[in-house]
Amino acid sequence: MFYRQNPLSLYPFLRTAIRFLIIAENILKTTWQPFQIEFQAIKNKITQVTRNIEKNAQALALHDLLATRTVKLEPRLPCHFITRPRNPNFKHRKAILEELDACLNNARWPVPLKKQTIFSLYGLGGVGKTQIALEYLYSHLEDFPVIFWVSAENPSKIAQDIREALTKLGLISEFSKDDDRTITQTFKNWLSNTCKHRRM
Repeated sequence: MFYRQNPLSLYPFLRTAIRFLIIAENILKTTWQPFQIEFQAIKNKITQVTRNIEKNAQALALHDLLATRTVKLEPRLPCHFITRPRNPNFKHRKAILEELDACLNNARWPVPLKKQTIFSLYGLGGVGKTQIALEYLYSHLEDFPVIFWVSAENPSKIAQDIREALTKLGLISEFSKDDDRTITQTFKNWLSNTCKHRRM
């Protein structure tokens, strides 16, 4: 009520308040200055981490898409990818070759099975496991529209053979720049979605 009757009496108060705010602003600036560079560095780091998270999320989303997609490219059949030559001097293993054929070649079965069959050759080094496998493959090329020989010497060799096999099959271009993980996933997808083709 007093201020309504005497508005000029507010002048000293307002002048003091304005002066205080000016002083306070200068104090804040002076206090904040030493931390400004460090704050900016932390801000930049947070921004960079955020961008990396976004990139990783996009990469994971792409990987999930590739992992679940169905390969629609039609393969070029027959496709026989065997990186080792046939041994012209191979002989005297008729029994094991017949056993291999009885297990793997469902054309020999009265009722062909739809599930995967596996035959393992094991023994000491140098007893002829590789030569037996090669002889069987070369002897039965017409029985299997797709044959892949994938060397398991090391992960790099596995990836290389898969890439070359898919190129010959026609599922990727020979100039493909896809990484090994993507190529391997494409290979797995085709195998899992190709029930109508017998493969080895």
